[in-house]
Amino acid sequence: MGYMKNWGKTHKLSIESFAPDQGVLELIEKIPVFKSVIQEGVQRYLRSCAPQADQQAYERMFSHCYIDGAWITQLENNNYAHQHQHMSSQISGVYYHSIPEEGEGGEIYFSTPVFGHYVCSSTTSFPCPQVVIKPEEGTMILFPSYLEHGVRTYLGNEPRISLSFNIEELSSSNPNKIPLFK
Repeated sequence: MGYMKNWGKTHKLSIESFAPDQGVLELIEKIPVFKSVIQEGVQRYLRSCAPQADQQAYERMFSHCYIDGAWITQLENNNYAHQHQHMSSQISGVYYHSIPEEGEGGEIYFSTPVFGHYVCSSTTSFPCPQVVIKPEEGTMILFPSYLEHGVRTYLGNEPRISLSFNIEELSSSNPNKIPLFK
């Protein structure tokens, strides 16, 4: 599934996007340094979610982490990512590979997951509750997959490139997922 015309002028995804049996997943396996960056981030994330757990519990959590999907996004001038979530996974992440200095916008935003609170319209005077993060080149953001998120319109002459991925548990039925900690 690549670019879909009914998404409007939104982000362009790599040809192998969402294809767990090829492409970006294989690339992650072939670049051990990048895989180790994801491992380190996921370890910190899980430790922050369960600070009271002992080492054995952490090891059990780590052994159940699998990358079940990965894709590359190229934002060009006036592109954005529609608001969405990744409910079939537990942890989602994005690594910012290149962010042109002269570009503007392109911030990732997160909306409240509380049903009924994320629907805003022009008839309300209250702002939509969002957390907005300006990405920096070489950084990675991890978040719960259920969070609604999107990317604000990017304005720039050079493309902004990021690599995104989803982490799910061992119990998933996806036969093509790759173990994160093996």
